[in-house]
Amino acid sequence: MKAPPIAGNPTDFILDPQAPASYVMGRTNNSGAAIYRKEHPSPGKTPNDHETFVVILSGAGPIEAIESFKADDVAVTFDADGAAIGSDYSSWMWQKTQLGACPEPSALMVTAGDASPPPDWTAAHKLSGYAAAMWTLRYDSKGKHFQGGEPKPTWVLKGVKVYDPRQDSTYPGGSGPCRPYDESTYVWAGVDPDYPAGENPYLHALTWVLGRWQNGKRVMGIGAPLVGIDVAAFVEGANVADANGWKIGGVQYSADNKYDVLSNMLQAGGGEPISLGAKISCFVNAPKVVLDTITIADVTGRVSAQLTQPRRDRINRIIPRYRSEDHKWEVVSAAPVAVDDYVAFDGGERTKEADYPLVQDVDQASQLARYGIENAREFGPISLPLRLRWHGYRPGDCVVVDIPEVGLVAQPVVLTNKTISPTSGLPSFTARSETTGKHAYALGQTGTPPPTPSASTYDPAVPAPDEDDWTLAGVTLTDNGTSIPALLLTGEASNPITDAILFEYRVAEVGLGDDDNWTGGTVEAPTIIRKEITGVTPETTYEVAIRYRVRGVIGARLILGPATAGTMVVGGAAAQSDLQTVIDRIDAYGIP
Repeated sequence: MKAPPIAGNPTDFILDPQAPASYVMGRTNNSGAAIYRKEHPSPGKTPNDHETFVVILSGAGPIEAIESFKADDVAVTFDADGAAIGSDYSSWMWQKTQLGACPEPSALMVTAGDASPPPDWTAAHKLSGYAAAMWTLRYDSKGKHFQGGEPKPTWVLKGVKVYDPRQDSTYPGGSGPCRPYDESTYVWAGVDPDYPAGENPYLHALTWVLGRWQNGKRVMGIGAPLVGIDVAAFVEGANVADANGWKIGGVQYSADNKYDVLSNMLQAGGGEPISLGAKISCFVNAPKVVLDTITIADVTGRVSAQLTQPRRDRINRIIPRYRSEDHKWEVVSAAPVAVDDYVAFDGGERTKEADYPLVQDVDQASQLARYGIENAREFGPISLPLRLRWHGYRPGDCVVVDIPEVGLVAQPVVLTNKTISPTSGLPSFTARSETTGKHAYALGQTGTPPPTPSASTYDPAVPAPDEDDWTLAGVTLTDNGTSIPALLLTGEASNPITDAILFEYRVAEVGLGDDDNWTGGTVEAPTIIRKEITGVTPETTYEVAIRYRVRGVIGARLILGPATAGTMVVGGAAAQSDLQTVIDRIDAYGIP
Protein backbone atom coordinates (compact mmCIF):
# COMPACT_ATOMS: atom_id res chain seq x y z
CA MET A 1 0.00 0.00 0.00
CA LYS A 2 1.35 3.43 -0.90
CA ALA A 3 1.60 5.74 2.10
CA PRO A 4 -1.04 8.51 2.20
CA PRO A 5 0.16 12.12 2.26
CA ILE A 6 0.69 13.93 5.54
CA ALA A 7 -1.78 16.81 5.91
CA GLY A 8 -1.36 19.58 8.45
CA ASN A 9 1.07 19.94 11.34
CA PRO A 10 -0.18 19.83 14.95
CA THR A 11 2.87 21.80 16.11
CA ASP A 12 1.69 24.88 14.18
CA PHE A 13 -0.56 27.39 15.95
CA ILE A 14 -3.12 28.43 13.33
CA LEU A 15 -4.98 31.74 13.37
CA ASP A 16 -7.89 30.95 11.09
CA PRO A 17 -11.57 30.77 12.07
CA GLN A 18 -12.23 28.73 8.90
CA ALA A 19 -9.47 26.17 9.55
CA PRO A 20 -10.55 22.50 9.42
CA ALA A 21 -11.22 20.96 12.78
CA SER A 22 -8.44 18.80 14.19
CA TYR A 23 -9.13 15.21 15.28
CA VAL A 24 -6.87 14.08 18.10
CA MET A 25 -6.08 10.38 18.65
CA GLY A 26 -4.15 8.84 21.50
CA ARG A 27 -1.83 10.85 23.71
CA THR A 28 -0.26 13.62 21.64
CA ASN A 29 0.20 17.35 21.37
CA ASN A 30 -1.74 19.92 19.38
CA SER A 31 -1.26 23.66 19.02
CA GLY A 32 -4.80 23.99 17.73
CA ALA A 33 -6.54 26.57 15.60
CA ALA A 34 -7.71 29.92 16.98
CA ILE A 35 -11.27 30.71 15.90
CA TYR A 36 -11.59 33.84 18.07
CA ARG A 37 -9.07 36.62 18.75
CA LYS A 38 -10.07 39.90 20.41
CA GLU A 39 -8.44 42.67 22.44
CA HIS A 40 -10.21 44.07 25.50
CA PRO A 41 -9.27 46.61 28.20
CA SER A 42 -8.78 46.85 31.90
CA PRO A 43 -10.86 49.85 32.94
CA GLY A 44 -8.68 52.85 33.77
CA LYS A 45 -5.52 51.23 32.47
CA THR A 46 -3.82 50.77 29.12
CA PRO A 47 -6.50 50.45 26.39
CA ASN A 48 -6.92 46.95 25.03
CA ASP A 49 -4.11 45.58 27.16
CA HIS A 50 -5.57 42.04 27.13
CA GLU A 51 -5.82 39.66 24.18
CA THR A 52 -8.01 36.56 24.28
CA PHE A 53 -7.93 33.55 21.97
CA VAL A 54 -10.41 30.70 21.72
CA VAL A 55 -8.53 27.69 20.38
CA ILE A 56 -10.12 24.51 19.02
CA LEU A 57 -8.04 21.53 20.18
CA SER A 58 -10.12 18.66 18.80
CA GLY A 59 -13.47 18.04 17.20
CA ALA A 60 -15.70 14.98 17.67
CA GLY A 61 -15.38 15.31 21.45
CA PRO A 62 -15.39 14.70 24.24
CA ILE A 63 -11.70 13.88 24.52
CA GLU A 64 -10.32 12.00 27.52
CA ALA A 65 -8.15 14.72 29.08
CA ILE A 66 -6.06 17.86 28.65
CA GLU A 67 -2.85 16.77 30.28
CA SER A 68 -0.58 19.81 30.16
CA PHE A 69 0.14 23.16 28.51
CA LYS A 70 3.31 24.91 27.36
CA ALA A 71 3.95 28.43 26.10
CA ASP A 72 7.13 28.68 24.05
CA ASP A 73 8.06 25.26 25.44
CA VAL A 74 7.72 26.46 29.04
CA ALA A 75 5.29 24.46 31.15
CA VAL A 76 2.47 26.56 32.61
CA THR A 77 -0.19 25.49 35.10
CA PHE A 78 -3.33 27.37 36.13
CA ASP A 79 -5.39 27.63 39.29
CA ALA A 80 -9.12 27.00 39.56
CA ASP A 81 -9.84 30.56 38.40
CA GLY A 82 -7.68 30.10 35.32
CA ALA A 83 -4.72 32.23 36.42
CA ALA A 84 -1.18 31.06 35.67
CA ILE A 85 0.66 29.95 38.78
CA GLY A 86 4.24 29.18 39.70
CA SER A 87 5.81 30.57 36.53
CA ASP A 88 7.01 33.71 34.87
CA TYR A 89 3.50 34.11 33.45
CA SER A 90 1.72 34.67 36.78
CA SER A 91 -0.59 37.70 36.43
CA TRP A 92 0.16 37.75 32.71
CA MET A 93 -1.65 34.66 31.42
CA TRP A 94 -5.00 32.95 32.08
CA GLN A 95 -6.67 29.87 30.64
CA LYS A 96 -9.83 27.78 30.91
CA THR A 97 -10.44 24.57 28.96
CA GLN A 98 -13.23 22.17 28.09
CA LEU A 99 -13.18 18.54 26.89
CA GLY A 100 -15.95 18.87 24.32
CA ALA A 101 -18.99 17.31 25.92
CA CYS A 102 -22.10 17.29 23.76
CA PRO A 103 -23.80 19.42 24.92
CA GLU A 104 -21.36 21.47 26.98
CA PRO A 105 -23.06 22.82 30.13
CA SER A 106 -21.65 26.32 29.73
CA ALA A 107 -19.45 28.47 27.54
CA LEU A 108 -15.78 29.04 28.28
CA MET A 109 -15.13 32.27 30.19
CA VAL A 110 -11.88 33.57 31.72
CA THR A 111 -11.72 36.32 34.34
CA ALA A 112 -8.36 37.92 33.66
CA GLY A 113 -7.81 40.07 36.74
CA ASP A 114 -9.78 43.29 36.41
CA ALA A 115 -10.03 43.10 32.62
CA SER A 116 -13.38 43.45 30.91
CA PRO A 117 -14.89 40.23 29.51
CA PRO A 118 -13.89 39.33 25.93
CA PRO A 119 -16.22 41.17 23.58
CA ASP A 120 -18.91 39.37 21.59
CA TRP A 121 -18.35 36.11 23.49
CA THR A 122 -21.58 35.07 25.16
CA ALA A 123 -23.05 32.20 27.13
CA ALA A 124 -24.42 30.83 23.85
CA HIS A 125 -20.88 30.14 22.53
CA LYS A 126 -20.60 26.71 24.13
CA LEU A 127 -18.68 24.91 21.35
CA SER A 128 -20.39 21.64 22.21
CA GLY A 129 -18.45 18.65 20.90
CA TYR A 130 -15.19 20.61 20.67
CA ALA A 131 -12.28 20.31 23.06
CA ALA A 132 -11.18 23.93 23.38
CA ALA A 133 -9.27 26.48 25.41
CA MET A 134 -9.86 30.17 26.15
CA TRP A 135 -6.42 31.71 26.52
CA THR A 136 -5.86 35.30 27.65
CA LEU A 137 -2.59 37.27 27.61
CA ARG A 138 -1.89 40.64 29.24
CA TYR A 139 0.17 43.19 27.30
CA ASP A 140 3.67 43.60 28.73
CA SER A 141 4.81 47.14 27.97
CA LYS A 142 8.31 46.42 29.35
CA GLY A 143 8.82 43.35 27.20
CA LYS A 144 9.85 41.06 30.02
CA HIS A 145 7.34 38.29 29.40
CA PHE A 146 6.47 38.30 25.71
CA GLN A 147 9.61 39.54 24.00
CA GLY A 148 8.70 37.76 20.76
CA GLY A 149 5.02 38.59 20.80
CA GLU A 150 2.43 36.00 21.71
CA PRO A 151 4.14 32.78 22.81
CA LYS A 152 3.52 29.62 20.80
CA PRO A 153 0.98 27.49 22.71
CA THR A 154 0.82 23.72 22.71
CA TRP A 155 -1.36 21.34 24.66
CA VAL A 156 -0.73 17.66 25.42
CA LEU A 157 -4.01 15.84 25.10
CA LYS A 158 -5.52 12.42 25.50
CA GLY A 159 -7.76 12.34 22.48
CA VAL A 160 -11.20 11.18 21.47
CA LYS A 161 -12.86 8.06 22.83
CA VAL A 162 -13.64 5.06 20.65
CA TYR A 163 -16.05 2.21 20.13
CA ASP A 164 -14.57 -1.08 21.37
CA PRO A 165 -16.58 -4.20 20.37
CA ARG A 166 -14.71 -6.15 23.05
CA GLN A 167 -16.51 -3.95 25.60
CA ASP A 168 -19.91 -4.38 23.91
CA SER A 169 -22.06 -7.17 25.35
CA THR A 170 -24.14 -7.23 22.14
CA TYR A 171 -21.04 -8.22 20.11
CA PRO A 172 -20.10 -11.93 20.20
CA GLY A 173 -17.52 -12.34 22.95
CA GLY A 174 -17.84 -8.75 24.12
CA SER A 175 -18.73 -7.57 27.61
CA GLY A 176 -19.77 -4.09 28.65
CA PRO A 177 -21.99 -1.09 27.80
CA CYS A 178 -20.12 0.14 24.69
CA ARG A 179 -22.48 0.46 21.68
CA PRO A 180 -21.87 1.49 18.06
CA TYR A 181 -23.13 4.94 17.02
CA ASP A 182 -23.77 5.86 20.69
CA GLU A 183 -20.95 8.29 21.45
CA SER A 184 -21.97 8.50 25.13
CA THR A 185 -20.86 4.87 25.58
CA TYR A 186 -17.47 5.20 23.88
CA VAL A 187 -14.40 4.50 26.00
CA TRP A 188 -10.78 5.44 26.54
CA ALA A 189 -9.83 2.58 28.87
CA GLY A 190 -9.11 -0.79 27.30
CA VAL A 191 -9.80 -4.38 28.29
CA ASP A 192 -6.15 -4.42 29.46
CA PRO A 193 -5.23 -1.47 31.71
CA ASP A 194 -1.81 -1.23 30.02
CA TYR A 195 -3.33 -0.77 26.58
CA PRO A 196 -6.02 1.95 26.46
CA ALA A 197 -8.67 1.56 23.79
CA GLY A 198 -8.13 5.25 23.03
CA GLU A 199 -4.60 4.44 21.87
CA ASN A 200 -5.46 1.38 19.75
CA PRO A 201 -5.04 1.98 15.99
CA TYR A 202 -7.72 -0.50 14.92
CA LEU A 203 -10.37 0.77 17.32
CA HIS A 204 -9.79 4.30 16.04
CA ALA A 205 -10.06 2.98 12.48
CA LEU A 206 -13.30 1.15 13.28
CA THR A 207 -14.77 4.23 14.95
CA TRP A 208 -13.75 6.35 11.96
CA VAL A 209 -15.53 3.92 9.63
CA LEU A 210 -18.65 4.10 11.83
CA GLY A 211 -18.39 7.89 11.72
CA ARG A 212 -18.43 10.43 14.54
CA TRP A 213 -21.98 11.46 15.37
CA GLN A 214 -23.40 14.36 17.37
CA ASN A 215 -27.06 15.35 17.61
CA GLY A 216 -27.86 12.71 15.01
CA LYS A 217 -25.47 14.28 12.49
CA ARG A 218 -22.19 12.85 11.23
CA VAL A 219 -19.49 15.40 11.99
CA MET A 220 -16.45 13.36 10.96
CA GLY A 221 -15.55 9.95 9.60
CA ILE A 222 -17.05 7.73 6.93
CA GLY A 223 -20.44 6.87 8.45
CA ALA A 224 -20.81 3.35 7.07
CA PRO A 225 -23.69 1.14 8.28
CA LEU A 226 -22.71 -1.62 10.67
CA VAL A 227 -23.69 -4.32 8.14
CA GLY A 228 -21.18 -2.78 5.73
CA ILE A 229 -18.23 -3.21 8.13
CA ASP A 230 -16.19 -6.35 8.77
CA VAL A 231 -16.07 -5.72 12.52
CA ALA A 232 -14.32 -9.03 13.28
CA ALA A 233 -11.28 -7.99 11.21
CA PHE A 234 -10.89 -4.77 13.23
CA VAL A 235 -11.23 -6.71 16.49
CA GLU A 236 -8.51 -9.10 15.34
CA GLY A 237 -6.30 -6.13 14.54
CA ALA A 238 -7.02 -4.54 17.92
CA ASN A 239 -5.91 -7.71 19.70
CA VAL A 240 -2.73 -7.91 17.62
CA ALA A 241 -1.93 -4.24 18.33
CA ASP A 242 -2.35 -4.79 22.08
CA ALA A 243 -0.15 -7.90 21.94
CA ASN A 244 2.60 -5.99 20.10
CA GLY A 245 2.25 -2.81 22.16
CA TRP A 246 1.42 -0.79 19.04
CA LYS A 247 -0.30 2.52 19.79
CA ILE A 248 -1.66 5.43 17.79
CA GLY A 249 -1.03 9.08 18.50
CA GLY A 250 -1.40 12.18 16.40
CA VAL A 251 -3.77 14.56 14.66
CA GLN A 252 -5.77 14.39 11.45
CA TYR A 253 -8.13 17.04 10.11
CA SER A 254 -11.75 17.25 9.05
CA ALA A 255 -10.70 18.33 5.54
CA ASP A 256 -8.44 15.29 5.03
CA ASN A 257 -9.48 12.56 2.61
CA LYS A 258 -11.42 10.01 4.65
CA TYR A 259 -9.74 7.02 3.06
CA ASP A 260 -6.28 8.52 3.68
CA VAL A 261 -7.17 9.04 7.34
CA LEU A 262 -8.30 5.40 7.60
CA SER A 263 -5.08 4.26 5.91
CA ASN A 264 -2.93 6.29 8.32
CA MET A 265 -4.78 4.87 11.32
CA LEU A 266 -4.31 1.27 10.17
CA GLN A 267 -0.71 1.90 9.14
CA ALA A 268 0.09 2.72 12.78
CA GLY A 269 -0.99 -0.84 13.64
CA GLY A 270 0.78 -2.58 10.78
CA GLY A 271 -2.40 -2.88 8.73
CA GLU A 272 -4.15 -1.52 5.69
CA PRO A 273 -7.76 -1.17 4.51
CA ILE A 274 -9.18 -3.77 2.12
CA SER A 275 -12.62 -4.44 0.68
CA LEU A 276 -14.54 -7.62 1.46
CA GLY A 277 -17.31 -7.65 -1.11
CA ALA A 278 -19.43 -4.66 -0.15
CA LYS A 279 -17.85 -4.44 3.32
CA ILE A 280 -14.99 -2.31 4.62
CA SER A 281 -12.38 -4.58 6.14
CA CYS A 282 -8.70 -4.47 7.06
CA PHE A 283 -5.58 -6.58 6.91
CA VAL A 284 -3.11 -6.88 9.79
CA ASN A 285 0.48 -8.09 9.67
CA ALA A 286 0.56 -11.04 12.03
CA PRO A 287 1.42 -14.75 11.92
CA LYS A 288 -1.19 -16.63 9.91
CA VAL A 289 -2.65 -20.12 10.35
CA VAL A 290 -2.82 -22.10 7.09
CA LEU A 291 -6.48 -22.97 6.53
CA ASP A 292 -6.46 -25.10 3.36
CA THR A 293 -4.54 -26.17 0.25
CA ILE A 294 -5.31 -25.14 -3.33
CA THR A 295 -4.39 -27.73 -5.98
CA ILE A 296 -4.96 -27.90 -9.71
CA ALA A 297 -8.25 -29.70 -9.00
CA ASP A 298 -9.60 -26.54 -7.32
CA VAL A 299 -8.90 -24.27 -10.29
CA THR A 300 -11.59 -23.29 -12.80
CA GLY A 301 -9.58 -21.09 -15.16
CA ARG A 302 -6.16 -19.72 -15.93
CA VAL A 303 -3.78 -19.34 -12.99
CA SER A 304 -1.17 -16.61 -13.28
CA ALA A 305 1.58 -15.56 -10.91
CA GLN A 306 4.18 -12.80 -10.86
CA LEU A 307 6.95 -14.78 -9.23
CA THR A 308 9.20 -11.90 -8.18
CA GLN A 309 8.85 -8.26 -7.21
CA PRO A 310 10.33 -5.67 -9.59
CA ARG A 311 13.90 -4.88 -8.63
CA ARG A 312 13.15 -1.25 -7.77
CA ASP A 313 10.35 -2.30 -5.37
CA ARG A 314 12.35 -5.00 -3.56
CA ILE A 315 13.87 -2.68 -0.97
CA ASN A 316 16.31 -3.69 1.75
CA ARG A 317 16.64 -0.46 3.77
CA ILE A 318 14.02 1.94 5.16
CA ILE A 319 14.45 5.21 7.02
CA PRO A 320 11.31 5.49 9.18
CA ARG A 321 9.97 8.93 10.04
CA TYR A 322 7.78 9.26 13.15
CA ARG A 323 6.53 11.94 15.52
CA SER A 324 8.81 12.26 18.55
CA GLU A 325 7.87 13.80 21.89
CA ASP A 326 11.58 14.16 22.70
CA HIS A 327 11.95 16.39 19.63
CA LYS A 328 9.10 18.75 20.52
CA TRP A 329 6.58 16.51 18.76
CA GLU A 330 8.11 17.09 15.34
CA VAL A 331 8.35 14.37 12.68
CA VAL A 332 11.93 13.11 12.74
CA SER A 333 13.91 10.36 11.05
CA ALA A 334 14.90 7.30 13.07
CA ALA A 335 18.03 5.28 12.42
CA PRO A 336 17.82 3.37 9.12
CA VAL A 337 16.41 -0.13 9.33
CA ALA A 338 18.43 -2.38 7.05
CA VAL A 339 18.81 -6.13 6.50
CA ASP A 340 22.40 -6.92 5.60
CA ASP A 341 21.52 -10.35 4.20
CA TYR A 342 19.13 -8.72 1.74
CA VAL A 343 21.68 -6.06 0.78
CA ALA A 344 24.13 -8.83 -0.10
CA PHE A 345 21.44 -10.78 -1.95
CA ASP A 346 20.41 -7.69 -3.97
CA GLY A 347 23.96 -6.61 -4.71
CA GLY A 348 23.60 -3.22 -3.03
CA GLU A 349 21.40 -0.98 -0.92
CA ARG A 350 17.96 0.06 -2.10
CA THR A 351 16.63 2.63 0.36
CA LYS A 352 13.45 4.61 0.79
CA GLU A 353 11.96 6.86 3.46
CA ALA A 354 8.66 5.84 5.03
CA ASP A 355 6.42 8.25 6.96
CA TYR A 356 4.42 6.98 9.94
CA PRO A 357 2.54 10.17 10.90
CA LEU A 358 0.44 8.54 13.64
CA VAL A 359 3.32 6.63 15.27
CA GLN A 360 5.11 8.27 18.21
CA ASP A 361 7.41 5.47 19.39
CA VAL A 362 10.75 4.80 17.71
CA ASP A 363 10.67 1.05 18.38
CA GLN A 364 7.18 0.76 16.89
CA ALA A 365 8.28 2.75 13.83
CA SER A 366 11.29 0.45 13.41
CA GLN A 367 9.13 -2.68 13.66
CA LEU A 368 6.73 -1.33 11.05
CA ALA A 369 9.66 -0.43 8.82
CA ARG A 370 11.00 -3.97 9.17
CA TYR A 371 7.59 -5.28 8.13
CA GLY A 372 7.73 -2.88 5.19
CA ILE A 373 11.00 -4.43 4.03
CA GLU A 374 9.68 -7.97 4.41
CA ASN A 375 6.40 -7.28 2.60
CA ALA A 376 8.22 -5.52 -0.24
CA ARG A 377 9.99 -8.80 -0.95
CA GLU A 378 6.88 -10.99 -1.11
CA PHE A 379 6.02 -11.90 -4.68
CA GLY A 380 2.68 -11.48 -6.38
CA PRO A 381 0.04 -10.86 -7.49
CA ILE A 382 -1.17 -14.43 -7.91
CA SER A 383 -4.51 -14.90 -9.70
CA LEU A 384 -6.58 -17.88 -8.58
CA PRO A 385 -10.01 -18.65 -10.16
CA LEU A 386 -11.45 -21.35 -7.91
CA ARG A 387 -14.36 -23.74 -7.47
CA LEU A 388 -17.46 -23.05 -5.41
CA ARG A 389 -16.15 -24.66 -2.21
CA TRP A 390 -13.77 -21.71 -1.80
CA HIS A 391 -16.64 -19.25 -1.61
CA GLY A 392 -16.37 -18.91 2.17
CA TYR A 393 -12.73 -17.83 2.21
CA ARG A 394 -11.89 -14.16 2.49
CA PRO A 395 -9.06 -11.65 2.09
CA GLY A 396 -6.56 -12.01 4.89
CA ASP A 397 -6.85 -15.80 5.05
CA CYS A 398 -3.69 -17.84 4.58
CA VAL A 399 -3.71 -20.95 2.38
CA VAL A 400 -1.13 -23.11 0.63
CA VAL A 401 -1.01 -23.20 -3.18
CA ASP A 402 0.37 -26.43 -4.63
CA ILE A 403 0.27 -25.95 -8.42
CA PRO A 404 3.72 -26.88 -9.79
CA GLU A 405 2.68 -25.87 -13.31
CA VAL A 406 2.98 -22.19 -12.34
CA GLY A 407 5.97 -22.57 -10.01
CA LEU A 408 4.00 -22.76 -6.76
CA VAL A 409 4.92 -25.86 -4.77
CA ALA A 410 3.45 -25.96 -1.24
CA GLN A 411 3.66 -22.15 -1.27
CA PRO A 412 1.89 -20.29 1.59
CA VAL A 413 -0.02 -17.27 0.31
CA VAL A 414 -2.26 -14.61 1.81
CA LEU A 415 -5.48 -13.86 -0.04
CA THR A 416 -5.61 -10.12 -0.69
CA ASN A 417 -8.75 -9.66 -2.79
CA LYS A 418 -11.88 -11.59 -3.76
CA THR A 419 -14.36 -11.22 -6.60
CA ILE A 420 -17.44 -13.23 -7.51
CA SER A 421 -18.36 -13.96 -11.11
CA PRO A 422 -21.83 -12.48 -11.80
CA THR A 423 -22.61 -15.30 -14.25
CA SER A 424 -21.21 -18.43 -12.61
CA GLY A 425 -21.07 -17.30 -8.98
CA LEU A 426 -17.56 -18.74 -8.70
CA PRO A 427 -14.94 -16.93 -6.59
CA SER A 428 -11.64 -15.58 -7.88
CA PHE A 429 -8.87 -14.50 -5.53
CA THR A 430 -5.76 -12.39 -5.76
CA ALA A 431 -2.96 -13.42 -3.43
CA ARG A 432 0.66 -12.74 -2.54
CA SER A 433 3.30 -15.00 -1.06
CA GLU A 434 3.57 -15.26 2.73
CA THR A 435 6.88 -15.92 4.49
CA THR A 436 6.10 -17.34 7.92
CA GLY A 437 9.51 -16.50 9.41
CA LYS A 438 9.23 -12.77 8.78
CA HIS A 439 6.96 -12.04 11.75
CA ALA A 440 9.37 -13.15 14.49
CA TYR A 441 12.16 -11.27 12.71
CA ALA A 442 10.16 -8.03 12.25
CA LEU A 443 9.13 -8.04 15.92
CA GLY A 444 12.67 -8.64 17.13
CA GLN A 445 12.04 -12.16 18.40
CA THR A 446 14.86 -13.53 16.25
CA GLY A 447 17.90 -11.96 14.68
CA THR A 448 17.92 -14.17 11.61
CA PRO A 449 16.05 -12.78 8.58
CA PRO A 450 14.08 -15.24 6.45
CA PRO A 451 15.32 -15.86 2.91
CA THR A 452 13.83 -13.78 0.12
CA PRO A 453 10.74 -15.66 -1.11
CA SER A 454 10.97 -17.18 -4.55
CA ALA A 455 9.03 -19.56 -6.75
CA SER A 456 9.94 -23.23 -7.00
CA THR A 457 11.87 -24.41 -10.04
CA TYR A 458 9.26 -25.21 -12.64
CA ASP A 459 9.23 -28.73 -14.00
CA PRO A 460 7.53 -28.52 -17.41
CA ALA A 461 6.70 -32.23 -17.41
CA VAL A 462 2.95 -32.80 -17.62
CA PRO A 463 1.73 -35.71 -15.48
CA ALA A 464 -0.39 -38.53 -16.87
CA PRO A 465 -4.17 -38.15 -16.58
CA ASP A 466 -5.74 -39.41 -13.37
CA GLU A 467 -6.97 -42.99 -13.57
CA ASP A 468 -10.44 -41.79 -12.70
CA ASP A 469 -10.54 -39.33 -15.63
CA TRP A 470 -11.39 -41.90 -18.35
CA THR A 471 -12.97 -45.35 -18.85
CA LEU A 472 -12.45 -47.70 -21.82
CA ALA A 473 -14.88 -50.24 -23.31
CA GLY A 474 -14.86 -52.42 -26.45
CA VAL A 475 -18.15 -51.91 -28.31
CA THR A 476 -20.01 -52.52 -31.55
CA LEU A 477 -21.40 -49.40 -33.20
CA THR A 478 -24.57 -49.96 -35.30
CA ASP A 479 -26.19 -47.64 -37.86
CA ASN A 480 -28.71 -48.46 -40.66
CA GLY A 481 -28.22 -52.16 -40.16
CA THR A 482 -24.42 -52.00 -40.36
CA SER A 483 -22.32 -52.84 -37.28
CA ILE A 484 -18.61 -52.08 -36.89
CA PRO A 485 -16.12 -52.74 -34.06
CA ALA A 486 -14.89 -49.79 -31.99
CA LEU A 487 -13.18 -48.68 -28.78
CA LEU A 488 -15.21 -46.19 -26.69
CA LEU A 489 -13.66 -43.73 -24.18
CA THR A 490 -15.78 -41.58 -21.84
CA GLY A 491 -14.64 -39.05 -19.26
CA GLU A 492 -13.13 -35.57 -19.07
CA ALA A 493 -9.82 -33.87 -18.40
CA SER A 494 -9.34 -33.15 -14.69
CA ASN A 495 -6.49 -30.70 -15.35
CA PRO A 496 -8.24 -27.36 -16.04
CA ILE A 497 -5.27 -25.86 -17.88
CA THR A 498 -5.20 -28.66 -20.47
CA ASP A 499 -5.21 -27.19 -23.98
CA ALA A 500 -5.59 -30.50 -25.95
CA ILE A 501 -6.02 -34.28 -25.46
CA LEU A 502 -4.19 -36.96 -27.49
CA PHE A 503 -5.64 -40.46 -28.02
CA GLU A 504 -3.59 -43.44 -29.26
CA TYR A 505 -4.24 -47.20 -29.51
CA ARG A 506 -2.42 -50.48 -30.15
CA VAL A 507 -3.06 -54.22 -30.26
CA ALA A 508 -2.44 -55.64 -26.84
CA GLU A 509 0.58 -57.91 -26.77
CA VAL A 510 2.70 -59.34 -23.98
CA GLY A 511 6.03 -57.60 -23.44
CA LEU A 512 5.28 -54.21 -25.05
CA GLY A 513 6.94 -51.17 -23.53
CA ASP A 514 5.03 -47.99 -22.67
CA ASP A 515 6.22 -46.32 -25.89
CA ASP A 516 5.86 -49.29 -28.32
CA ASN A 517 3.55 -49.74 -31.33
CA TRP A 518 1.13 -46.86 -30.76
CA THR A 519 -1.01 -45.63 -33.63
CA GLY A 520 -3.79 -43.11 -34.02
CA GLY A 521 -2.42 -39.98 -32.40
CA THR A 522 -5.59 -37.93 -32.89
CA VAL A 523 -5.67 -34.54 -31.15
CA GLU A 524 -8.98 -33.41 -29.65
CA ALA A 525 -10.27 -30.32 -27.87
CA PRO A 526 -9.79 -30.28 -24.07
CA THR A 527 -13.58 -30.23 -23.60
CA ILE A 528 -14.19 -33.64 -25.25
CA ILE A 529 -16.05 -36.14 -23.06
CA ARG A 530 -16.59 -39.03 -25.56
CA LYS A 531 -14.12 -40.48 -28.03
CA GLU A 532 -14.91 -43.33 -30.48
CA ILE A 533 -11.95 -45.11 -32.08
CA THR A 534 -12.98 -47.04 -35.21
CA GLY A 535 -10.91 -48.76 -37.90
CA VAL A 536 -9.98 -51.53 -35.50
CA THR A 537 -10.08 -55.30 -36.22
CA PRO A 538 -13.21 -57.10 -35.02
CA GLU A 539 -12.92 -59.13 -31.85
CA THR A 540 -9.31 -58.04 -31.26
CA THR A 541 -7.89 -56.93 -27.91
CA TYR A 542 -6.50 -53.37 -27.73
CA GLU A 543 -4.96 -50.88 -25.31
CA VAL A 544 -5.61 -47.11 -25.46
CA ALA A 545 -3.30 -44.29 -24.28
CA ILE A 546 -4.43 -40.80 -23.29
CA ARG A 547 -2.14 -37.78 -22.90
CA TYR A 548 -2.78 -34.14 -21.98
CA ARG A 549 -1.07 -31.21 -23.66
CA VAL A 550 -0.40 -28.21 -21.37
CA ARG A 551 1.19 -25.03 -22.75
CA GLY A 552 2.41 -26.98 -25.76
CA VAL A 553 4.04 -29.75 -23.68
CA ILE A 554 2.62 -33.26 -24.20
CA GLY A 555 2.40 -35.20 -20.96
CA ALA A 556 2.86 -38.81 -19.92
CA ARG A 557 0.50 -41.55 -21.03
CA LEU A 558 -2.37 -43.04 -19.09
CA ILE A 559 -2.70 -46.58 -20.54
CA LEU A 560 -6.14 -48.20 -20.34
CA GLY A 561 -7.16 -51.73 -21.28
CA PRO A 562 -7.06 -54.33 -22.53
CA ALA A 563 -10.49 -54.12 -24.14
CA THR A 564 -11.87 -56.25 -26.97
CA ALA A 565 -13.41 -54.55 -30.00
CA GLY A 566 -16.89 -55.68 -31.12
CA THR A 567 -17.97 -57.56 -34.26
CA MET A 568 -18.68 -56.44 -37.85
CA VAL A 569 -21.87 -56.99 -39.85
CA VAL A 570 -22.30 -55.33 -43.32
CA GLY A 571 -26.00 -54.68 -43.86
CA GLY A 572 -29.00 -56.60 -42.47
CA ALA A 573 -31.20 -59.48 -43.87
CA ALA A 574 -32.92 -57.27 -46.44
CA ALA A 575 -29.58 -56.06 -47.76
CA GLN A 576 -28.34 -59.68 -48.05
CA SER A 577 -31.49 -60.70 -50.05
CA ASP A 578 -31.06 -57.74 -52.44
CA LEU A 579 -27.44 -58.66 -53.00
CA GLN A 580 -28.34 -62.29 -53.81
CA THR A 581 -30.95 -61.17 -56.36
CA VAL A 582 -28.34 -59.12 -58.18
CA ILE A 583 -25.96 -62.09 -58.27
CA ASP A 584 -28.68 -64.40 -59.65
CA ARG A 585 -29.51 -61.96 -62.50
CA ILE A 586 -25.86 -61.62 -63.45
CA ASP A 587 -25.59 -65.38 -63.69
CA ALA A 588 -28.81 -65.65 -65.77
CA TYR A 589 -27.55 -63.18 -68.37
CA GLY A 590 -24.11 -64.81 -68.49
CA ILE A 591 -22.31 -61.61 -67.54
CA PRO A 592 -18.74 -62.46 -66.57
